[in-house]
Amino acid sequence: MATFSVEHPFLMIFAVFHGVILLVVMSNLLFAPRIKRGKRKSGSCPAVSVLVPARNEENAIRACLESILGQTYDNFTVTVLDDESTDATGAILRQMAEKEPGLKIIQGRPLPLGWTGKNRACDQLARSAEGDLLLFIDSDCLLAEWAIEASVYRMERHGLDLLSCFPTQILSSWQERLIVPLMDWLLLAFLPLRLVYSSPWRPFVAANGQFMLFRKKAYLDTGGHSGVRDRVVEDMELARKIRGSRMRMMTALGGRGVYCRMYDSFSASFQGFSKNFYPGFNTGPAAFIMMLLFFEAAFLLPFLIALADPYFAVIAGTVLLQRMLLSVTDRQNPLINALLHPVHMAVLLVTGINSLIQTRRGTLTWKGRKLHRA
Repeated sequence: MATFSVEHPFLMIFAVFHGVILLVVMSNLLFAPRIKRGKRKSGSCPAVSVLVPARNEENAIRACLESILGQTYDNFTVTVLDDESTDATGAILRQMAEKEPGLKIIQGRPLPLGWTGKNRACDQLARSAEGDLLLFIDSDCLLAEWAIEASVYRMERHGLDLLSCFPTQILSSWQERLIVPLMDWLLLAFLPLRLVYSSPWRPFVAANGQFMLFRKKAYLDTGGHSGVRDRVVEDMELARKIRGSRMRMMTALGGRGVYCRMYDSFSASFQGFSKNFYPGFNTGPAAFIMMLLFFEAAFLLPFLIALADPYFAVIAGTVLLQRMLLSVTDRQNPLINALLHPVHMAVLLVTGINSLIQTRRGTLTWKGRKLHRA
């Protein structure tokens, strides 16, 4: 008869590894910071400049701005940069500006060499901002009416220089469900978000460019978007600069306060994930390939071995439990994500290889622009 410790040495390795992952997932479920209602300090109302880069966002920009303009916070301005859009984005912005005097629209300048489009847009927005706090929001995000007030309260309460957030993802189709959940999984299964705030260790860094609230001084002192002008995954680079300068940062979950629908099709999801996947890990090709193979071995192989060895069924069950708890954490459907787990692992491998190849060849594009080679 097989024994647990002697004749199943790999079982012990799998058990310990997935036990640690389960602890990380539980930590994020119970203790990860979230954007939630909170009253700011009496008399404290720093000026917030809400800055929205927009390029070809005709399907999302109106709802995004309406959610921003409806905030309960008392002291904020909204500026949108039309980044040379070729669709109806510009017309929608002009129409909204006529009805909303507080909405400022600026036209983006041509993209210089050495810049990515979003970094250039955010740099122009920052140069136009006068607030004490700078809030960069992607144009596919939606805010609860109390989201800015809650975010400022958290900034003040914890003395933060940067507050970032991973929005709750809106998944409206099966095509999106095949890829988008992987993005949160790569973060929440491996990084206890609470440590982004409480630990000074540099590897505990995470940020999301969809929602980044900076103290203006901290943003300028670390170089802002100008300092990461050629970076595709600029949010992580900005976060590393904040941490490297010994400033205080926190990364939260969007909860019921910040939402986003990133993509509306499988092809858009695949290309968007490919754009960020390899560059986001900031490593070489060999190490990245080894990481992909490790993911497949750790999170898919137990299901295959379980067909012949019932001991591994326990490991496979632990993986599914991780996925279900993580789905509760980021407000996704636990059963669907558990059922799709093998498919997700296959998509992860294919997307990772595509990201590596396109990045190294310099063929990555986004919103009609070619991105720089890593």
